[in-house]
Amino acid sequence: MKAETAGALVCALVGALVYLNTVPANFTFDDSFAVVYNGDVTQDSNPLWGLLQHDFWGQRIASEQSHKSFRPLTVLSFRLTRQAWSALPQRWRAAVLAYRSRTLLPNEENEAAKRGLDPLLFHCCNVVWHALVSALVCRLSYFLLLRRWSPTPLVLLVRQQPTPAASQSGRGAAEAGAATHPGAEAPVPADPVEAAAGRPSAGGARGPSKPGLRKRASGPAPAVSGAAVAAAVAGATTHASLPSPGRTGSAPCQTAGASGARRYALSGAVVAPWLRGSDRRSPGFAASASASHEPPSTSSSCLGSLLLRRPLVQLHVPAWFAGLAFATHPVHTEAVAGVVGQAELICAALSIPAVMIYLAAAERAAAARLAAAAAAGRSSGSEAGRGRGSAGARHRAAVVEALAHWGGVAAAVCLALAAALAKEIGITVLGLMLAADAVLVPLVVRLPGGAAPPPGQRQTGHTGQEHSGEKAEEKAEEKVAERAGSGAAADARGVQPTLLWRLVRAAVWAAAEEPKWLRLCVLVAAGVGYVKMRSAVAVDQLVRIYRKVENPIPFSTSHTERLLTTAHLHARYAGLLLWPQHLSADWSFACVPLVAAPQDPRNALSGALYAYLLAVVVAAAPWGVLADWARAFAAAAAPVVAGGPGIGSGTSGGKAREGRWGQTREETQEQEARRWGQREQERRQARLWAARWRLLVVAGLVVGPYFPASNVLFYVGTFIGERLLYFPSIGYCLLLAELAAMALHWADWVQGGGGGSSTAAGVDEEAEAEEELDGSGAGQDGVAVAPPASNADGGEAAVVAGEGQAAARIKARGSSSSRGSTTTSSSRRGGGGERGRGLAGALVRLLVYGCMAGTLAGYSWRTWVRNADWLTEEALFEAANRVCGDSAKVQLNMGILMRRKGDQAAALAHFRRARAIEPGYCEPAYWIGVTLINMGQPEGGLSELEAALGCKYVAAEAVKSLNTIYRVLHSSSPRDPTPVLRWGLLLLRPELGQTAEGCDMVEQAAAMYAAAGRPQEAEGALARCADAVRRSQGEQQGDREAAAGGGSGAEVAREVFGVVVEAARKKAPPAAMLLRCLEARAPLYRALALAHSSPSALRTGGGGGGPLHPAVRAAAYRYLRRVESLPHCRRAAATMALSAADQVGSTPPHLHLMHMVQSSDPEDPWLQAEWGRVLQEVGRGQEAVMHFSVSAVLLHQQLEGLQAGRRPTALSLQAYGRQSEEGEEEGEEQREQAEAGEQARKKTKKKAKAKEHGRGGQVPPDVPLSAREALQGIASSLEGAARQRPPTACELWGRAVEARRMLAVQALGAGNTAEYGRQQAALVAAVGELQGLTGATGAAQPQCAAALSAAMGLGGGAG
Repeated sequence: MKAETAGALVCALVGALVYLNTVPANFTFDDSFAVVYNGDVTQDSNPLWGLLQHDFWGQRIASEQSHKSFRPLTVLSFRLTRQAWSALPQRWRAAVLAYRSRTLLPNEENEAAKRGLDPLLFHCCNVVWHALVSALVCRLSYFLLLRRWSPTPLVLLVRQQPTPAASQSGRGAAEAGAATHPGAEAPVPADPVEAAAGRPSAGGARGPSKPGLRKRASGPAPAVSGAAVAAAVAGATTHASLPSPGRTGSAPCQTAGASGARRYALSGAVVAPWLRGSDRRSPGFAASASASHEPPSTSSSCLGSLLLRRPLVQLHVPAWFAGLAFATHPVHTEAVAGVVGQAELICAALSIPAVMIYLAAAERAAAARLAAAAAAGRSSGSEAGRGRGSAGARHRAAVVEALAHWGGVAAAVCLALAAALAKEIGITVLGLMLAADAVLVPLVVRLPGGAAPPPGQRQTGHTGQEHSGEKAEEKAEEKVAERAGSGAAADARGVQPTLLWRLVRAAVWAAAEEPKWLRLCVLVAAGVGYVKMRSAVAVDQLVRIYRKVENPIPFSTSHTERLLTTAHLHARYAGLLLWPQHLSADWSFACVPLVAAPQDPRNALSGALYAYLLAVVVAAAPWGVLADWARAFAAAAAPVVAGGPGIGSGTSGGKAREGRWGQTREETQEQEARRWGQREQERRQARLWAARWRLLVVAGLVVGPYFPASNVLFYVGTFIGERLLYFPSIGYCLLLAELAAMALHWADWVQGGGGGSSTAAGVDEEAEAEEELDGSGAGQDGVAVAPPASNADGGEAAVVAGEGQAAARIKARGSSSSRGSTTTSSSRRGGGGERGRGLAGALVRLLVYGCMAGTLAGYSWRTWVRNADWLTEEALFEAANRVCGDSAKVQLNMGILMRRKGDQAAALAHFRRARAIEPGYCEPAYWIGVTLINMGQPEGGLSELEAALGCKYVAAEAVKSLNTIYRVLHSSSPRDPTPVLRWGLLLLRPELGQTAEGCDMVEQAAAMYAAAGRPQEAEGALARCADAVRRSQGEQQGDREAAAGGGSGAEVAREVFGVVVEAARKKAPPAAMLLRCLEARAPLYRALALAHSSPSALRTGGGGGGPLHPAVRAAAYRYLRRVESLPHCRRAAATMALSAADQVGSTPPHLHLMHMVQSSDPEDPWLQAEWGRVLQEVGRGQEAVMHFSVSAVLLHQQLEGLQAGRRPTALSLQAYGRQSEEGEEEGEEQREQAEAGEQARKKTKKKAKAKEHGRGGQVPPDVPLSAREALQGIASSLEGAARQRPPTACELWGRAVEARRMLAVQALGAGNTAEYGRQQAALVAAVGELQGLTGATGAAQPQCAAALSAAMGLGGGAG
C-alpha cells in the first residue's frame, strides 16, 4: 500500500474515531434555527429553487433582517439528510426518539420530533465529512510538502537549438554542430546514456574526445526535457508515469530514497544574461546562476531533488502528522459536533481537491511547454524528413494536452464555486489558487536560437587548447549583456526592432503562448462572477443586523479601542489554534473585554502575531515575483541577436575552457572560490523558496479563509467563532508539519556530522559529490539520470549514466537517505566526536517524535472530552459559563436552562445579570417578564413583556404571551377594563401598527370605564386612541415629527410584523373619519361615566324604569343626530373601510355604546330605531326587524296621543339635532385649524373640550315630539325593518308608503316644496320596493298584492 494512501486512510479513521461520541448528540445552540425551524429543510413543498432565494436560516435573503448567509448547497445537504431519516423504518425511528426523550429536561419539548426530525443522521454525516476532510488534508500535505523541498525557478528561458542535419555524422557532424552553436564546446547530446558511454548520439554529436578527461562546457546548458519538466514541475507529486528522457533530450536528475519516493528536478535551464545577478533573492536566480561564470553544477541542476534527501522525515512523517493533527484538533469540535458546522466541512472537502487539481493542471501545462520546446529543437534536424505524420501527431498531442489542462482548470474553478455555495469563505480558494500559480508554477519563455556567425569569424571548437581567461570571459559577458540589455542587436537583415514590435511580441507571448495569464484571468472572472451573482440574490452583501452583544467592536466610540480590540481578536484566534484549552460555544460581549489602551498587556500577543506575519512576508520578498514576471516579459520581447551568441546561449566569450588539468593553480583557486560562492547563493535560493512556500501557506490557507471574518474590511456578526477556524487550521497543521520536518531533518544532519544550516545540507553534500566527480574524470554532460520504466513509487534504483566510482557513491548516498548522511568529510572525523553527534541527533529526534506524539494524544483527549459538552444544551451552556461567565448571551442561555430545570429564582438571577452586563441587550426583558409571571408577580411581568415588544428578536413571542395573559385575565374578571385597555394600547404601538383594531379595543375599555363611573380613565383612553390615530396619520403623510413614536418600534414593525402591519394599513380607514367618530362619541362616554359616578342611579327614577338621566339623553340624542351625517361611525374601525358584507360578525364601539344607552331606556323610540340600525349593520337582521318594529309601534302610539290631544312622552330629536349641527360646524373649523399647524390644533382642542363640558352640563329644555317628526321616525323604522325581507315585509312597506304619503301631504300643505320633493322621492322608492316584492312572490303572498294596490291608490291621490 502506498504511504500516501495509507496516511489518508489512517487520518480518516482517526478523525472518525475521535468524534464518534458526537453521534448521539441532540440539536444544540444554532441547530434549531438552521434545521428545525427552517422550512427549506423540513418542508418538501418548498421548491428547490427557493434555496437560491433564502439564506442559511430559511429567511428571504433579500430582506433587511436576513443574515446574508448564502449557502444553498449546505441547506440541500440538510434536506437530503432529513429525507433519508424519513425513509428509515418506523421501528428504528421510534427507538431513536424514545432514547431522545430520555435525554430531555423536565420542561423541555422535543421540537424536532414534532417536525419529523432527529439529529442522529445529521451528526453521522458530520463525522463522515470530517473524516473525508482529514484524509484530504493528508493528501494536501503530501502535495505541498513535495513542492516545499523542490525549488523551481519562476522564469525558465528555453532556446530552441537547431540540431545538425541528419546526413552529417561522426566528427564532421560535431564540428558542424559547434559552428552552429557559437560558444559551445559540444552540442547537446540527444541521448544522455549514449553520451555518457562516449558513443555519438542520434543527433550526430559524439562524446568526449579523450576518455577519462572531463571537458567543461561553456556553452548552453542541456535543453530541458519533457521528462524533466514532468518530474520537477508537474508530475513529480502526482506519481504519474513519465516519458523516457532518452527520447526527449538530456535527462533529469533523480534521487531515490530508502522509502522508494522519487523526486525529479530540472537540469540547468538556459536563461538570458540580464537575469544573472539581477535579483539574488529570487528563486529564478537559480537558473540564471547556472549560466554565469561556471557551467551548471550538479548541485545547481539537481537542487530540487537534493532538498528531499530523506523522504521519511521530510515528507511521510510530516504529512501524516499534519493529517492527524487536523483530524484531532479540539477547535474543530464546534464544526463537527454542531450540525450548523456542516457548512465548514463541505466547504473544506470541496476546496482541497480544487487546489490540487488546479496546481497539477498548471504544472502540467508548464511541463508540456518545456517538452514542446525541446522537441521543436530536435524536429528541425532529425525529424525533418519524417513528413506530415509526426507534425500531425505532435499537433494532436498538443490538443489533448490543452484539453486536459483547461479541463483541470475548469474542474478546479467549479469546485471552488461549489465550496463558496456551501460556505462563503470557499471563494477565498480562488485567491489561494492564484497565489500558488504565481509562486510555484514557472513562466516558460521560448527563445529562438542565434543566427550563424558572419563569414571570416572563427569559433573555437571543443578540441581547442586555449585557456578561457577571466578577463576575456568577463569581456565577452559584458558584450553580450550590453547587446541584450540595450536592444542594439539587429535581426538577420540588420533591422532595428521598434518598441511597438517588442510590445506586440510580449503581448503575443502572454496571450497565445503562456497560459498562466489566461488562467489567472479565469480565476479573477470566476470570483467577480460569484460576487455579482451574490449581489443580485442578496441585494446587500454585508450583514447589517449585528448588535453590541454579538460584536462590540463597531459600537466603540474610540478608534484606538476598535483598532486594538481587532488586533487582540486576531491574537485570540491564533491562541485557540496554538493552545485549545479553553473553548466556548459563545464568545459574545463581554467574555473578552475590549482593549482600550496601548499599555494593556494583551497588546503583546497582538504584536507577536503581527511580527510573525511581517517576518514571513519580508523573508519571502513577494515583490520579487513581480520582478521575475517583468523579466519574463522583457525576455519574450527581446530581439534575435545576429553574429554572436543568442540570448541564453552561454557566456564563454567564444573560447572553450579546458579541464582542471589544463589550468594553472591560480585559475583553479579562482574557480573553486566561484564554486563556493555559487553554493552559498544556492543556500539563499533554498531559504527563499522555503519562505515563499511558507508565505503561500500562511496567506492562502490561514489568513485568507479567516480574512472575511476578521473585522478588517467590514464588521461581521460574530466576535469569535471556533468553527471559523476549521478551514484556517489546515494551514496551521501544514506549518506544524514543516516545522517537524525541519526538526527531524536537522536531527539527522546533526547525527551525520554535517555543517552549516540544515536547509542547505543537501547542497553541501552534493558539493562534495561534485568534487568526487571532478576527480573521477566523468564528463559532466554525461551525468544524467534517467527514470526507470517501472512505477515511480517503487523502490527500484535509478539508472545512472556513467560508470565512475564517484557516480556510484552518489547513487549509494541518495538511496540511503533514511539512514542519514555519510559524506566523505564526516568519515574523516574522529570516532568520539561522531558518537557524540550521533547521540545528540538521536536525542533531538526522540524529542521531536515525543512532541508530535504528545500533541496528537493531547489533541485527541481534549477533543473527546470537549465533544461531551455538545451532547445536550445543558452541558453546552454550563461549559460556556465556565469559560465565558461574563458573556451576556451565556447568562441568558443559563437562565433558559434554569427555567427548563424548574428553578425560576436562579433563572431570574441569570437574566438580570445578562441585562446588567449589557443594558442594551433586549432579550432578557422577555425572559424576565415570563419568569416573574410564573413566580406570581404579574404586574412586573407584564411591564417587562410590554418592554420586550420593542426587541425585534423576541417581539413575536412577547405578543403571543401578552395575548394569552390578557385573555386569561379578562376571562377571570370580565368587568375589569384594565386587560382590555392594555391589550388595545399594545395594538396601538408602532411595533404592531394595528391602529383600527387597537382603537376598537380602547373604546371597549372606555365603555367599561364609563359603566364603572370612572370618567377620567374613559377620557384618557379615548385621548390615547386619538393620539395614536394622529401618529398614524403623520406616518402616512410623511410627517416625521408626528411619526416619531420610536425608531426601534418602526424597525420591529417592518422586520417582524411587516406582513401584518401592511395588511392592517391597507384596510385601515382614513384617519380623519376615525377622528370624527371619536369626537362624536366622546361626550356620550363622558356623560355616561358622570351619570354612573353620581350617587343617584343612571335613571331619574332611581333605577325603577324611569327615563334616562337628562345629560345622558341629551348626549345620546346629539350623537344620534350626528351619526345620521356620519353613517360609517356605526361600523368598527377595523372594518370601517370595508364593504357591507365584511361587517357581519363585527362588534363596533357604536354597538357597545348604544347597548348601554338603549338597555337603560327601552321605551325610547329613537334608541330602539338606532339599535335596529346597529344590528342591521352587523348582520343581525332578524333582531333588527324586531327593534325597528318596536320603534314604529312606539312612535305610532305617540302619534295617536298627539291626534287625541295628549302631550307626547317622547322628546324631539330635532331639538338636539340643531345643537349637534352647530357643533359639527365648529368641528369642521377645528379640523381646518388642525391642518394649519400642531399648535393651533392643541388650542382648538382645549376650546372644544371646554365647550363640550359646558354642553354636557347644560341640558336643553324638554321639547315635545311633533307629529311630523313622529311620522318621519315611523317611516324610517318601517323601511329599515322591511329591507331585511321578513315575512311581513309587504305589510311593512305598505305602512311605510302610508307614512311617506302623510309626510308629503303635510309638506305640500305647508308650502315646503323641498321637503315635498324629498318625501315624494322616498314614496316612489317605497312603492318600487313593494312592486319588486309582489313580482317576486306572486300568488304566494296575496297580502303583497293588496298592499301594492292600496299603495298605488294612495300614491295616485298624493300625486
